Amino acid sequence: STPKPSSAASDVYKRQREMSNAEQAEALQTGEIDIGLMHTPVAVGGRMRERQLLRDRLVAAVPDEFVVAPDGQVSMAQIAQAGLVMYPQAQLPAFYAGILDAMRKGGHDAHVAQEANRTLTVLSCVAGGCGVALLPSWIRTMNFGGVRFCEVRDGDGLPSFDLSAIWPARSVPTLADLFANLDLGRADFRAAFHCAFSSPFRTLKPGLKRHFLRNPGHPPRLTRNGYSGACPWI
Repeated sequence: STPKPSSAASDVYKRQREMSNAEQAEALQTGEIDIGLMHTPVAVGGRMRERQLLRDRLVAAVPDEFVVAPDGQVSMAQIAQAGLVMYPQAQLPAFYAGILDAMRKGGHDAHVAQEANRTLTVLSCVAGGCGVALLPSWIRTMNFGGVRFCEVRDGDGLPSFDLSAIWPARSVPTLADLFANLDLGRADFRAAFHCAFSSPFRTLKPGLKRHFLRNPGHPPRLTRNGYSGACPWI
């Protein structure tokens, strides 16, 4: 569920949208959105700012009947033999190339057995026996029938799965700058994501703008219900 904004931001209209990396890149370039949470590295046209928010290691999503070692791990050789279920190359080209490169450097003849646009579709393909997927470790929090999640024993060379905030670089600070530069804990990051990810960020009022310029590392505090304190939207 989405937390309600604080009274200081009661006039903010929130619109949350599920968008792929490519869709967000295009929307940032056209001004359709003000900030994107994207898997990086990614190419976005125009002058942009970027801040890495999360870095996650990869685990293997395998079918229930997949042969797993007693320690619960699988090998790169097993993954290569089963075939990979991956996001389309056009969607995450650097991530796609990083996985195939790691497999080849490990001496394995990797091949992509199936591509799928969304994570739930990827998991459905795995459950259906199409192959093995390499996904960020947070996927373990999902209970998906027909799929189990395993550590990759020799997967040190695999790329990480990174999430970054990307937004246009402007001469005047906006709420996108404020959001992206908050030093957030995990709970506050979730609140920020829900409250701010696809809201139409607006220009800061003069008082808050002065605070942001003078104290870039200490912007107004964010609560689980949105921005608190002197953070008026106009």
